[in-house]
Amino acid sequence: MKNHPAASFALRLAISFGALGIIVFFLRDKLSETLLIIQTEVAWPWFFLAVVIYGAAIFIQAIRLQLVFKVQKIIMSLKEAAYLHFIGLFFNLFFPSAVGGDVAKAYFAYKHTGKKMESTTSVIFDRLMGFVALILMAITVTLFFSTQLVDTGIIHWVFASLFLMVATMLFFASKRVARHFKFLKVLIPSQKWRDRLSDLYHMIHNYRNHKTVLALCILTSFISQVMFITAHYWLALSLGVDISIWLFFILIPLLAVVSMAPSVGGLGVREAGVVYFFSKHMASERAFALSLLLDLLLYGYSFAAGLIFALRGGLKKKLIHEMEALQ
Repeated sequence: MKNHPAASFALRLAISFGALGIIVFFLRDKLSETLLIIQTEVAWPWFFLAVVIYGAAIFIQAIRLQLVFKVQKIIMSLKEAAYLHFIGLFFNLFFPSAVGGDVAKAYFAYKHTGKKMESTTSVIFDRLMGFVALILMAITVTLFFSTQLVDTGIIHWVFASLFLMVATMLFFASKRVARHFKFLKVLIPSQKWRDRLSDLYHMIHNYRNHKTVLALCILTSFISQVMFITAHYWLALSLGVDISIWLFFILIPLLAVVSMAPSVGGLGVREAGVVYFFSKHMASERAFALSLLLDLLLYGYSFAAGLIFALRGGLKKKLIHEMEALQ
């Protein structure tokens, strides 16, 4: 059992670098052009505007996290909730272990409150709200602007994501639907973990009884996701790319779904997703340059969060082991 985290990380590492290797192989004749674009053509004011709005979106998401925690009777300030989001970025993109951003957020919320299951439930539900908002935006924009898509096959991706979202929502909203999946419990050999997952399900299901909180969570999710998508659009503008902003409302949600694939913080699959989805609407070398600018933005925030985390004495071996145990 002790080898499972190491094996999992090795698999994710292989997928990340495998995806990067595929990109480099297929774009090997255009790598020099991509680097030249980054060096000489980027309009940096647009890039820094993207950095600012991306950071502002994180604070909007911190408000949502506050609301989600409140249902579990966890009181957290906006500053503390925003800190959790930034620390989540650091662990997602930088930390070389099985500890991911959501695990780190749940752990620090638990240390703050002493409520392990409530903290874990809140982080999972917060992630679910962001996913719901992204897919709803994608399907809405697709219905009105699908003619702008060069590759109509993208529409299939959107509806597949919609199906995944609806299935997830029905599962947690309806116990009648969830009962149809009881047979899957045989995949969980430990009764202890069956009980924990059952408790987790009922706590997430309970959010349906807090309609005001749900409405505010959806509202803040839409606002923050619009800001995140605008940041991606401004990154494209910094490269001199002139395509409709509405395409970003279709493609960025799909990129978010692709980035959920097993990897090290989305590394490799994120860049492959950008190149795949956007090369239909811009030169492939510019699509790759867009993915590199996105990496610069994400890793910049993650490095800053990690620096703050380290200065506050967070990088301790005991603490990391405790987070791994939380999983």
